[in-house]
Amino acid sequence: MAPVPFALVCFRACPKVEGKTEEVQAKRLDALNEAIMHGVNDTGKAFLSHTKLNDKLTLRLSIGNIRTAERHVRQAWELLNEQLTRIQ
Repeated sequence: MAPVPFALVCFRACPKVEGKTEEVQAKRLDALNEAIMHGVNDTGKAFLSHTKLNDKLTLRLSIGNIRTAERHVRQAWELLNEQLTRIQ
C-alpha cells in the first residue's frame, strides 16, 4: 500500500462581465461562479466546493480518488461548460 496524493484543482470562470467598476464586475463574477457551482452540484454527477482566494470566490474540484479516470474529468468539464452556457 502506498499513499495516494490528493489533487485539488482551484479555478474560476472569468468571462467578460459588464459593470461600471471593478468591484461591481468582481461581485458579478463571484455570483456567476457560485451559480455554476450550484448548477453542477444539483446534477448529482459531480461535486464542487468553494473558497476565497485573493478575495475572489474560487471553485474547487477534488480529483484524488484512485478510480478517477479521464472520462470523469471530462464529464466534470462538460458540466461546468453547460452551466456557464446556461447561466450566461
